[in-house]
Amino acid sequence: MKHVRLRGWMGLLMLAMLWLSACVSPAPTATPAPLPTDTPQPTVTVPPTATLTLTPTTTTTPTLTLTPTLTPTLAPSFEQAKVIELRLGVGGYQMVVVVPSLHVPYNLILGGIQFTCTFDEKYAERLFCFGLAKPPLDQSLTLAFLDPETGKVVYQGKIILDSRALPTPVPSGYSQYDCPDRGKNVTCEMECRIAPDGNPCVVATCFDACGPYYSVHTCPENVSQWTLCDDNLWREMKSRYNIP
Repeated sequence: MKHVRLRGWMGLLMLAMLWLSACVSPAPTATPAPLPTDTPQPTVTVPPTATLTLTPTTTTTPTLTLTPTLTPTLAPSFEQAKVIELRLGVGGYQMVVVVPSLHVPYNLILGGIQFTCTFDEKYAERLFCFGLAKPPLDQSLTLAFLDPETGKVVYQGKIILDSRALPTPVPSGYSQYDCPDRGKNVTCEMECRIAPDGNPCVVATCFDACGPYYSVHTCPENVSQWTLCDDNLWREMKSRYNIP
């Protein structure tokens, strides 16, 4: 009997639970709330920075200061001295001496005869000398150059004045030493001859910007027959007698 009652109560209890579950509406399913999105924030615009433009600047290159170079003055080559002219002048003899690298008017003593000399820059490497006597020709002579200020001998050597290589005196009026163009634009009329004995000789008359300058005459007199020099001998004789 007790069991029957218990079952009855239990049945009622179950019915009651079913009724309650039917009356109760199912709870709505919770929809997950959307996650808040980041609201775009104004971005900070970085102002453009000034780009430095490199302006090429002119770099001054240091200029070289030229130091004057001193050109050494060559010493005169006294050992190469050569007499190219010897002639009778007023009161004595006039002589022209060529000295390579000459730049000072040295005086000289030739064969014991004192010569006073001058130097003109227009006529390079030449001494224009004057003495009271004529030095001997065709023999070895002592030649000494003297310092124009102290009179001391700066060089002494030997020289031969070849009579065949020295211009002979020119006619009166040829020598014009006061002409400023003396010795310029020298030209010569020349003959190279061979004497009957086979020796060559020269006959020449030379002129410069002032007029007749000097003559060369090494041929013997009273010869009626001559043979002319060939080109090679002509050039050799021209060089020997300093004929331009």
